[in-house]
Amino acid sequence: MRRPWIKMCGITDPGSGREAALAGADLIGVNFVPESPRAVSFGIAIRISLAFKGAPTGRGKKRARRTVAVFANPDDDLVRSVIEHVKPDILQFHGDESPTFCRSFGVPFLKAFRLAEMEDADAIERYLGGLAAGYLVDAWSPVAFGGTGRLIRIEVAQHALRHAKGFLAGGLKPDNVGDLVRRLRPFGVDVASGIETRPGVKSPDLMAAFVRAVESACREDAAGP
Repeated sequence: MRRPWIKMCGITDPGSGREAALAGADLIGVNFVPESPRAVSFGIAIRISLAFKGAPTGRGKKRARRTVAVFANPDDDLVRSVIEHVKPDILQFHGDESPTFCRSFGVPFLKAFRLAEMEDADAIERYLGGLAAGYLVDAWSPVAFGGTGRLIRIEVAQHALRHAKGFLAGGLKPDNVGDLVRRLRPFGVDVASGIETRPGVKSPDLMAAFVRAVESACREDAAGP
């Protein structure tokens, strides 16, 4: 099994950006949702991105590191300002944004879907192709757009991830991600609260443990029964 892309979301300081890179993350998310405890300013986001991309490269590391700017129902001006000043590689939309809105900035994007039932995944196909870098499936929450630590139902995730380039999110942490990777074989995994000591504060030990769990699951799958 190919190792899934690993995205660590809600990075709030440059030190954590560097630790994410050293742990083996391929992507990091910097949050521009004002009500989120993980929201950052443009200046901090720039420093986080530089720290992430400038960290030493480990042995065997071949994937380019990418910074993802995370929004939820943003206005057009905010997205364009982030693109101009922070220069993210990918945009991520976690609200009710339309396919037209997501594509309108001319930057690769991920659309996140908060799913409660299988039919909630029907909208995914409308966002695929063109500038779409992939999509995320997350657990439904009535109170937050993400980072809640809720685990998506397995059967809903299986149904949603039938499309290519799907990232599994929602409730992932070092002690469950390996089993979920083996069962669902996602294109990527996305973690926020599962590598934190409290909202917005990342743990280097949990970051490293998360990556080890993903890589161990891939090695075990390759070894077979």
